[in-house]
Amino acid sequence: MARWLGIFFASGATLALVGLFLSDAPHRHITATALLAASGYPVAALLLVDGRRLPMPLVQLLTAAGTLIVTLAIVIGEQSRLADVSPVFYMWVPIFAFTYFSFRAAVLQVAWIAASYGAVLGGEASRSSVGQWIVVVGVVAVTSAAVHGLVSQIRRLARTDPLTGLANRRVFDERLHAELTRAQRTRAPLCIAIIDLDNFKRINDELGHQAGDEVLIRLAPAWLPELRTNDCLARYGGDEFAVVLPNSTTDDANRIIERLRAATPDLSFSVGIAACEPTDDEDNLVTRADSRLYHVKRHRRASPGSPDHS
Repeated sequence: MARWLGIFFASGATLALVGLFLSDAPHRHITATALLAASGYPVAALLLVDGRRLPMPLVQLLTAAGTLIVTLAIVIGEQSRLADVSPVFYMWVPIFAFTYFSFRAAVLQVAWIAASYGAVLGGEASRSSVGQWIVVVGVVAVTSAAVHGLVSQIRRLARTDPLTGLANRRVFDERLHAELTRAQRTRAPLCIAIIDLDNFKRINDELGHQAGDEVLIRLAPAWLPELRTNDCLARYGGDEFAVVLPNSTTDDANRIIERLRAATPDLSFSVGIAACEPTDDEDNLVTRADSRLYHVKRHRRASPGSPDHS
């Protein structure tokens, strides 16, 4: 994140200096403008070298400082050609902010651009200056909305299984880490369940992969209403699903699994349940649930009619 902001500062400083010294238009404050543009280099160096250690509030403050540098360049440049194109540099702020900041923090960055540019043009109070402010701020706002929409969609796709619409393995891992940390801190019970559909390969082989996909797709609307608000159901991979069950003992987990089973009576599945222990980490808990799942499946193959969860 900070690396990209550093690249923006370095690129902006370089482009401003190139544009300044290649311009044929007279410029009374060329030295001051050059120094202001060059001020982006130390900020870029800080972000590129030590950016990962910087707290988010400082990164947001540096982003706002970028807006201030652009605004000062417009003021110092007066009516030069460089001042005319300087508002273009505002565009990097919403692109960066709506990619990495929270929505509220990104909106504040855009508001800072609107206020800063408005202060520059406020002294003129002409119809032309009002129109110029509307154009620049309008383009920034539209760019902000577009970037926010694209980033939101990318984030959603990165965290959602495309076939079932459920959370994916990445989300399951994040939730498990958060809930395990909380459970060990508060000593609240926590269980996870790994669910494996029985004979799923046979469905694919005999009826085709589309039939198998249809089985997977109908699980989400059938199972999600049976879970509690804080439970996390994820597609773990292939025909396996996983559930994080906060504040749940093994008995609680078994009751929830039975509700899932009742919601899909025509579908057989095996389950491995593991309860959190004080020394567990995420890998231990998942490994234990996996081991119990495969124990159940082996036991059922050897003894048909035996329980399908453990």
